[in-house]
Amino acid sequence: MINCPERLNNEIDSLLNIAKNKATLYLRIKRELIELFILNFDFFSAALNLKYLTENEISQLKFEKKILDKLRLLLEKNDEKITIGLRLAYKLKLNRVYSVGDNSDKRYLNKISDKLYNEMILSDVYQNHRTEILNQTADNKLKEGISKQRFFRLEGVSTAL
Repeated sequence: MINCPERLNNEIDSLLNIAKNKATLYLRIKRELIELFILNFDFFSAALNLKYLTENEISQLKFEKKILDKLRLLLEKNDEKITIGLRLAYKLKLNRVYSVGDNSDKRYLNKISDKLYNEMILSDVYQNHRTEILNQTADNKLKEGISKQRFFRLEGVSTAL
């Protein structure tokens, strides 16, 4: 059984490529895709692939009723993922949808995070923002010192003007 998310995604991509080229394997591949999507917690893609099938084809897949009910319930929801994302994917005849509002891209970002961090700290935008924060902190300390008439904190020594 495949358990690594990257291996799962590679298997899914492989099946999607086979499905494009082998129409005769359609139903077997759809079942396997739906299973892999569920295993990968990609319920929206699983539901999308179920949507392409007729009731007769769905019965041939021999999924547990609970699984089918959950996927069908997901397709009936009225949130934006369904009303926009899945409907658009269905019209475009896609087999996979990608979520952008969660940690789904975390594994890709982890691979390049050091590079991104280094680019960020060297960027002009970051440097200017950092300078602004430091300047703002210094300005706030100066204003505080002026208002209290104290510029240094030396114990036992009055530094009032």
